Amino acid sequence: MSTGMSKMPVHQFQLPEGLKPVWNFHCQVHGIQYGVESCQSCLYEKERQQRRLGHRLEEFGLPDKCQAKTLDGFVIESPAHQSALDLAVQFANGDIRNLLMVGIEGTGKTHLAAGILNHLNNSGQYDCLYTTAERMLKAIRACYGATGDAEQRTFDFFIHPTVLIIDEFDKIKSGPDEVRIVSELIRDRDSYGRRLALIANGNLDRIRKRMDKSAADRMYENGKVNKAMFTWPSWRRRKAT
Repeated sequence: MSTGMSKMPVHQFQLPEGLKPVWNFHCQVHGIQYGVESCQSCLYEKERQQRRLGHRLEEFGLPDKCQAKTLDGFVIESPAHQSALDLAVQFANGDIRNLLMVGIEGTGKTHLAAGILNHLNNSGQYDCLYTTAERMLKAIRACYGATGDAEQRTFDFFIHPTVLIIDEFDKIKSGPDEVRIVSELIRDRDSYGRRLALIANGNLDRIRKRMDKSAADRMYENGKVNKAMFTWPSWRRRKAT
């Protein structure tokens, strides 16, 4: 039975009583006239997408300060900068499977890592993970001696993501237990064909000493190791002067 009252569209936005419309706007998505400058439903959806993006970046493990970093935002000042960016883009696109980013602190290594994850996220590839080496080892060791398959499930958490980026790799102790865990992780990821990027301050020896020869051999592709060397001065120190 009709009540004689017209139904209000689901997305209809009403101005407060007594306020006259200042702009007639027709939303191409929702098809409704508004007395405002933009569609409130579209704005709400945009905000929801931004919140969803933020949640995914948090799930990736990215630090808050890096979540807005992009590959396009990486400043190019030399051929070395360009070479590092080119390798990061190749890794993000899946053209190379392994990548080492090594060099001086504050030179943009984590920036490129965040840019890679943002690129993948914007491409709809969400099966990615960023972690520090210490955080990863702490999680695995916390399950030592646990009942059931807790230890294996924790290890699998770092094995199965399509893309894994391990930052601060140089902070891993080069003891036998650490080398065993890292080497097993590298071999397992290689067996599954997963992409792996390792980030370290210092030089390549800081990485080599933290894996056995078998794992180091898995980092080779087409007869070489894909490595980006960050040899320019620290951005942080430059900004402080």
